[in-house]
Amino acid sequence: MNENAIVNIHLALVDGALSSIEDKNTTNEIYDTLTKLYEEKSLYNKIILKRRLYTLRMTKSTSMTDYINILNTLFSQLTTLRHTISVNEHAELLLQSLSDSYDQLIINLTNNILRNNLVFDNVAAAVLEEENQCKNKEDRQTSSQQANALLVTRGRSIERGSSGSHTHGRSKSRSDCDNSKSTTCYVFALASGAVSWILKLQSVVANSTTEAEYVVATQASKEAIWLKMVLEQLGYEHKKISLFCDS
Repeated sequence: MNENAIVNIHLALVDGALSSIEDKNTTNEIYDTLTKLYEEKSLYNKIILKRRLYTLRMTKSTSMTDYINILNTLFSQLTTLRHTISVNEHAELLLQSLSDSYDQLIINLTNNILRNNLVFDNVAAAVLEEENQCKNKEDRQTSSQQANALLVTRGRSIERGSSGSHTHGRSKSRSDCDNSKSTTCYVFALASGAVSWILKLQSVVANSTTEAEYVVATQASKEAIWLKMVLEQLGYEHKKISLFCDS
């Protein structure tokens, strides 16, 4: 009976563990050796996991969903090692590991709880909602800045006015020696990136450089009105566009 049990134990163990019991002759000796071996490993793993859990801090590069998943994984691993963390402590560990930008949320949550009980699922939902609100606010600010950065430029450089959203640019037309037509050239930029531009011969022969500039200004104004309408359709309110031309 004892020999059969020993054979079964040998068959069930991995090769790495067999070396620790090869000199044991009874099942009691084998059991004591294996218990000591795996309990020591469990204690070591428990210490490592607890150290990681209590020193964990959320970084800017980690999304809140991923961070909560990391915490839940650590909770689960410690539970497997027979180290149970209370539900209240789950929530406290989540809050204390957040960045300073969540301080106001922590104050609101801790002021509104009853009997000093924090529920992890409720706290996680509140933190996720706070993250979404912050992202939406940043997106709106970025979109507003991009809409206000709409510039109509022609030629050399772009300048931004200090009040409102103004278009500062230079238009330049030059004569074509072959057919006497001037060249229309303008560029529209959104957030410092070109979104609409043109460089082609005008369809009419201008009698003067002034007339050629009026042709360019008219075409650029039409394009500016169209782009403004597109931005309004997308929900971005844009201020007036000032067009500057020179010869």
